[in-house]
Amino acid sequence: MITMKTGSTVVVSSIIAGIVLTGLLFTGCGSSRTSIDGYGDEVLTGKRLFILMPKEGDFVLIDSEAFAYSRGIASLNSQSRVDNEFQTQFRDYLDNVLDSNLVVVYRTQPVGAIHPLDATRGFSGEVRSWNWEEIDAARKEGAIDFLLVLQKVQLENQTPSDNAGRGKESVTVNFVLVDPVKRSVMTQNQVSVSLKDPREIRDTYSKLTRELASKMPFHVKEN
Repeated sequence: MITMKTGSTVVVSSIIAGIVLTGLLFTGCGSSRTSIDGYGDEVLTGKRLFILMPKEGDFVLIDSEAFAYSRGIASLNSQSRVDNEFQTQFRDYLDNVLDSNLVVVYRTQPVGAIHPLDATRGFSGEVRSWNWEEIDAARKEGAIDFLLVLQKVQLENQTPSDNAGRGKESVTVNFVLVDPVKRSVMTQNQVSVSLKDPREIRDTYSKLTRELASKMPFHVKEN
């Protein structure tokens, strides 16, 4: 039997508690993003991340009337509205959550006009079949470090039965994160979020970008 003095017991207990707490802290930090072999923090910080998103007309709206209702607009303007929201709110929230990197929309940059890549059709099928020569040319022209391709964006809206609020909204995004230097795919995944009333439009993009960021290797800004 080993007998310990009260003072020693307190010290040992404190040390053990500290170790457990440290482990919990590291576990919490690690869960906010996805690790990828060969990509440490030193190559993921201070970079330019370009978002290549569907063109206006290529967003999938399950119910354009319900989407229009949630925005207070005419249904014929639904595609232009969701396109604008992704160029502005989606980009802004992702730029904020990935605060150590610059996030820009590919289409709004000069390189987008010079090399008009297509997120919906140009990044389907086998990776080796992609037009890597064009992707590499775009990388050099736009000084692109990483390319986030939103291959498919689908929104499903439900009009509230009592005509109060905006109604339920669900968004699903299929994406691929591309390293144009290595001509490879870093990660590929799908994220989905769903929100019910009461909600604001910005809530969709805040939740969506945080969910998306957790599937990528970049440092995620804590709340």
